[in-house]
Amino acid sequence: MELARNLTETIMKRYPRVNEYPFCFWIYPQGYLLIGMSKLWESTREGL
Repeated sequence: MELARNLTETIMKRYPRVNEYPFCFWIYPQGYLLIGMSKLWESTREGL
């Protein structure tokens, strides 16, 4: 769980605004990242 939190914090610090995140219409790595962040939030309910 700590690794997931650290990864999420790093990405959020690097791209504080969602429109700054490198974007492609839809690619699997991007989707896995976003799903992982969603699941982390669902399991911890930390943050906004």
